[in-house]
Amino acid sequence: QNLADDVGFNAKPKTHYAIFDPRNIRSIHAAFDPAKADSADLLASLGVPQKPPQIGQLPFSADYPAGAPEGLPLSKTIEGIPLTAKHVAGRRVGGGPDQALNPSELDDMLKLLNYEKQLVPKSDLPSKALGSINHGTRKVSIFDKLGPLEAEGVTAHEAGHAIDKAVGTIDPAGHSADLTKAFSAGHDGNFKRTAHFLRPSDVGYSKAEAPAENMAEALRMYLQNPNWMKANMPDLAAKLRKSVNANPRVNHVIQLNTGGLGPIGMIAGTTDRAKRQR
Repeated sequence: QNLADDVGFNAKPKTHYAIFDPRNIRSIHAAFDPAKADSADLLASLGVPQKPPQIGQLPFSADYPAGAPEGLPLSKTIEGIPLTAKHVAGRRVGGGPDQALNPSELDDMLKLLNYEKQLVPKSDLPSKALGSINHGTRKVSIFDKLGPLEAEGVTAHEAGHAIDKAVGTIDPAGHSADLTKAFSAGHDGNFKRTAHFLRPSDVGYSKAEAPAENMAEALRMYLQNPNWMKANMPDLAAKLRKSVNANPRVNHVIQLNTGGLGPIGMIAGTTDRAKRQR
């Protein structure tokens, strides 16, 4: 209904709106997905995963000041730990760039960690989830209607859970700020946010699930863009390397190899809405 506004706007009627159904109020954390414009579950748009952002590759000498034979497989991580894993996220050859795990490598890594990946209908997943991992049955379930990039992001998130579980749960102490930022940016794509971060509870995870979700998302970012992790979260990246690279339960399958010069600026990146089954 048109109403006259008497506060300096006489004879200039304005249209006012009243919202009666809470489902029509968009969350301040929600990313926009045009495909879900008519959805009552507006927060579900957070379920469109994207890869972490690409940034300029730091020079090889930043990670290996002493150098390494050009083009040959690296024998040690930047911390001097032998590189023995079948799959490496980060530097792999002398003079080469950081390399992410591609979809087939992610699938093989899960297989080698004794998980079976399966594509399932939405009805087989927890509410609002695009993927899940069950450590008891060793099943990783991915929504079968996802596109290739979406499926890759969700698979990488579940792979993060698999790594975290295999090493015995990575201690988050001292890294809560970076883990919070990683989860938030990984779900709403805002890598420049400095306050009002999106937290696991905002997208349906319980308080008990939150630590594992934060860590899985950080590991996902490392697997999908190690160069970004080393540049923007060097301390957290170092913690992940320390937890994974020397651990005999996983270091024959996956190792993380990249160093860094420190933060160079966070830029827009990824969203992912995969939920873990306990």
